[in-house]
Amino acid sequence: MIRPQGHITVFPCQEMIPYTLKFWKIGKVAMNEDFSITAKWLQNRENVDCEDVIADISIDLLGKNLTANYDMSDNQEKASVALAPYPMALWFVSNWWRLRWEPTPSSLKPSTDWRMSHMLSAAGYGYSWPTIGFQTDGETIRITSLPTTGGDGASVIYPTSFSALISANKFEKEIESFIMDCNDKFGKTDICALWEIIQNEKNDEDLAIFRQIEARLGFDAGEGPEREILSIMDKAKNFGHSSTQELSTLLYKNDIINNEIQNLEDKKYGTIISIADADELRQVGEQKRGSLHPWEFGYYLAKQARRIWGIDGVFSTEKLCAILDISLRDWNASLDRRDNFGLGVKHQDNVFSIALNKNHSSSARFMVARIICDAITAPKDDRILPATVNKTARQKTQRAFAAELLCPIDLIKERIESDYYNEDTWGDIAEDFAVSPFVIKSQLANNNLIPQFENANIWFENLGTTTPTYATQEFI
Repeated sequence: MIRPQGHITVFPCQEMIPYTLKFWKIGKVAMNEDFSITAKWLQNRENVDCEDVIADISIDLLGKNLTANYDMSDNQEKASVALAPYPMALWFVSNWWRLRWEPTPSSLKPSTDWRMSHMLSAAGYGYSWPTIGFQTDGETIRITSLPTTGGDGASVIYPTSFSALISANKFEKEIESFIMDCNDKFGKTDICALWEIIQNEKNDEDLAIFRQIEARLGFDAGEGPEREILSIMDKAKNFGHSSTQELSTLLYKNDIINNEIQNLEDKKYGTIISIADADELRQVGEQKRGSLHPWEFGYYLAKQARRIWGIDGVFSTEKLCAILDISLRDWNASLDRRDNFGLGVKHQDNVFSIALNKNHSSSARFMVARIICDAITAPKDDRILPATVNKTARQKTQRAFAAELLCPIDLIKERIESDYYNEDTWGDIAEDFAVSPFVIKSQLANNNLIPQFENANIWFENLGTTTPTYATQEFI
């Protein structure tokens, strides 16, 4: 049996059936790693409960002080805030796996449970915490600070509105440093016990992958349905390790996806394709894999694909069919599904069956471009190529590739000149390039030509028009 060492009520553990599963290796991405959490202790622990020991806490991100505040008790502006590090550290360790692996929900209104696990203001214990949210795609962490008003009896106001990315590795290191600082201060506490359990789980590949899938499904560690998660893990032998994780939310209590995959594997329906110059594209991609953000990698690969395929302007459906080695009749026959995901199944090297989830040609073009990207970039053992609504690194790469392949930003800028906010022009360009106007808007936003437009109400339903300043762009 796989059993983490130790057990405490806050973080229950379960017995598990042994299973061997590999990790999806994450490359190192060069980015500004300026993120730190510091605590200047203001009192000793003698005769004081852990949650009552105060420190001046400062959280800094890419030169922005997220804990800058106005203290209403003495009417002063301060760079750090007097809070108790213990509840903050306890919140980080209690939500560790979800912070690290649970992507932002595709719905416009994430559940209260998701928000409580991804917002530092949920640390509780009666303190006025800054409203800082954490969103992961598996490779990077977006940290967002939202301003507060000082209502509901809060003693401080946090004015900073800012959002930026750090690598997942940097996030792990900084949180670990903060937790170890607390452990040095408090000794053997729940935080220390929880952190030891997490380290044991991370070092056990079977248990670590279980925890990752559990988190992706939206469960706290130890709270997920063991049988269902082990069933998902078992599919990796056929689907591929990375694809299994990517599909975990669809595989959970969903017979449709299993039936779709089986039908594609049996070639009962779907369109069989072969991608022109696939080997050359894979080689080009390998040169940059791990050195770019997921969406930057998608943009780069799309530019290389257009160069290799000799596409200068509009990427017509006829040309797309030629690159896939199918006829227009085959293309039109593929536009017959209504599911909320697209799929590809690899039969052999560069031979795939694809099934699209769109019945409109422009939407289908975008979906098939995503599957092309996945066929080129997926790990070798992945037989299933998922194109889903999830906000993971893999899906961001696909979306960025599809947008740049079908409607390059340089061509958009030539057509749009300087009136980037003209929605009529967006529609005209979208019609000419056979894409959705949303693709045009996304391209402009992700190339810093218009502001990011992710729904501001992801954190609070009543947030209104507050939009954080983004230091780094990513494909929405």
